[in-house]
Amino acid sequence: MLCYFAVLLSCGNSANKKSAHKKEQVIAASLGAEPSILDAAKASDRYSFVVLDYINENLTNIETADDATLTVLPGIAETWEHNSDYTEWVFHLRQALWSDGKKITADHFVYSIKRIINKESASPMAMYYDYIKNADAILKGEKDYTELGITAIDENTLKITTEYPIKNLDEFAAKIPPQRKDIVEKFPDSYGSDAEKIICSGAFKVKEWIHNSKIELIKNENFWNAKNVKLKSLTFKIIRGENAAIGELLNGSIDIARAYTISWIDKLKSQNRFTEISGVDSRVRYVFMNQKDKLFSNRKIRQAVSASLNRDEICKDLFDNIYKPAYGFVALSTKLDNQNYRSLAGEPIKKLLENVGDPKAHFIKGMQELGLGTDPSQVTISIMFPSNESSKFDEYLQSSLTQTLGVNVVLDKVESTVFKKRNRSLEYQIGFKSWAGGVENPSRYLDLFLPGNRIVPTGWENDEYTRLVLTAKKSADPAVQLENYKRAEELLLVEDCCIAPYANQTYNIFVQPNLKNVRQFYLGTYNLKYAYIE
Repeated sequence: MLCYFAVLLSCGNSANKKSAHKKEQVIAASLGAEPSILDAAKASDRYSFVVLDYINENLTNIETADDATLTVLPGIAETWEHNSDYTEWVFHLRQALWSDGKKITADHFVYSIKRIINKESASPMAMYYDYIKNADAILKGEKDYTELGITAIDENTLKITTEYPIKNLDEFAAKIPPQRKDIVEKFPDSYGSDAEKIICSGAFKVKEWIHNSKIELIKNENFWNAKNVKLKSLTFKIIRGENAAIGELLNGSIDIARAYTISWIDKLKSQNRFTEISGVDSRVRYVFMNQKDKLFSNRKIRQAVSASLNRDEICKDLFDNIYKPAYGFVALSTKLDNQNYRSLAGEPIKKLLENVGDPKAHFIKGMQELGLGTDPSQVTISIMFPSNESSKFDEYLQSSLTQTLGVNVVLDKVESTVFKKRNRSLEYQIGFKSWAGGVENPSRYLDLFLPGNRIVPTGWENDEYTRLVLTAKKSADPAVQLENYKRAEELLLVEDCCIAPYANQTYNIFVQPNLKNVRQFYLGTYNLKYAYIE
């Protein structure tokens, strides 16, 4: 690592060679993996949504200050209002154009949501729009999607009717993009898969997509706020691994990058070359377990796996105390009624640790219930993980399960696209990934395990859990919400132990000093829409 760093430092002068290039308002950023698809109705991975944030303009926009204060800003909706009980919202659209010059209308938002809330299309993100009236019934096939509670009153007016009161629907609207039926139907099976198969409403449009290499965006001159977009070009380079990304930051090939390890964070800080953006993320890392697999169909087996994770040790040894131990699934930064949810709900995994006691003895009890005897060394567990994972958690998990439970462990490293496919088809035993709720509400985490989830299928459903989460979401009483969310999280993490969270991410983003006005969408998600080179 030190030798590599020294080589990179010697390349620092190359950044000066790029100064003329920089004055042209052309920048580059890193992307850790290839986006699966640039179609808001089908995307579910973080890399796709990073790019979609620049090529789509939603009804509203979100901006988060360094002190975590979240502000809802106008997007294509210029103004909006709601009725007295927050179940009907009307959005008034500004005069805005698509990248090909055609007008954006309310019907484009209706079409977009009906593509997502559609039993046939089965969008992986459908559950995050279940607040819209009749959405759940449509997904269950009980009602036709034409009955969805979103309508175009006229070209410039959109009405959304909800199943229950939502006081911050304007915030949720920051996840509602328009889509063009004529373009989507022109490419029915491949919309969003290549540059020429995408229409854009955002600050940028896709000029070129060289798969597994880069996505070049250029300024969308037809964007409603184009006069305030200074950048001519924003290129996302597909760079796998922290060393490679930081190397490109140091030699001036990219303008912004995240550092994950303390060695790089300390080195970048010590140079005093870069602007730093840092804080506690809304992203939680967790292990998930396939309950359709014979071994992991047993709750004692799952509980033993979770209890075998030393979360303090993980954050100290793997993440150099940058990340914070996770003893709940809802992130440390999440709020409920303007109070910190974790402070209110406690740490359910500590209850699991107390209940389990000796993880190996607990595991053996699970084996006996399955008729697998009492010798863990006869058991082999396969850990599936994506090839772009760089944290070494795969090795830690292998060692931890082997030493603590006495089982054999094999590592199953696969490409990210294969990882997603096998996850959805339940072709795995256990795996690990992360999730950021985005919206400051516990439901954005707990929704992930409601029936019909296609983001992280585990084969688990629990009627009581579903009732608890839905009751909390439909209530306007913070006390009722807390009671139900807290109980649901206990079911998820303790009693049924569907997943095993282990770390709350923090973020350290380093920016070239001449790149100004870098903002954040949500904490840890940088926003370059209105950035510029000074």
